[in-house]
Amino acid sequence: MKRTWKVLLVCVVAVAALAGYFFLLPAPAGGEDFQLLEVRQDGRDLTASLRPEQLADLEATMRGASRFRWKNPVGVYPLEADTVMLLGANGESVILVGSQGRFAVDGYPLHDGETLLAEVQNILAS
Repeated sequence: MKRTWKVLLVCVVAVAALAGYFFLLPAPAGGEDFQLLEVRQDGRDLTASLRPEQLADLEATMRGASRFRWKNPVGVYPLEADTVMLLGANGESVILVGSQGRFAVDGYPLHDGETLLAEVQNILAS
């Protein structure tokens, strides 16, 4: 009987640890090697008009961002207005839709996406 309770306790602890890993711990949004290929704002391609310092700041901002470890099954639907899209060299796509409050990287919701959108807009405005 005591052995059954011990095995059950170990299973409960393992499930709690996995749930904590997937739902509580953040994952890096872009990774250490995130390189920016394209920047779109409100449907316009801004990549050619950005200075190298702005591109470097956007890459650094994305390297510091974090995301959840589970995908959003609904996804993010980019609009033509109030949307910033950052496309990375490794196929990463960061979509920030301010009017809907939806912020994601490759379908994973971002932590504190509103702050990230404000930082990106500040970099683009400078």
